Amino acid sequence: TRNYDSLADSLRHIKSKLTLISFKEDKLFRPREMEEIRDTLINLGRSEQVKYVCVDSDYGHDAFLIEYDKFDFYIKKALEEKIR
Repeated sequence: TRNYDSLADSLRHIKSKLTLISFKEDKLFRPREMEEIRDTLINLGRSEQVKYVCVDSDYGHDAFLIEYDKFDFYIKKALEEKIR
């Protein structure tokens, strides 16, 4: 939210669709942070703009390197929607 008064102010300018992915045991970027972004967009009336998934993993932040098979579907889906 640097240079903005609030998270809502910073997100208000985003026009693209967002796919937010977090990992259950991630201690660096906690799921709550992504949930806050999702909730803020929903409160701004942009529920159709955001998709959120929390991947169940015991690998924490490294899950995106180790267990990509648990979330690559969501990335592929987001990219396919962009192409259409």
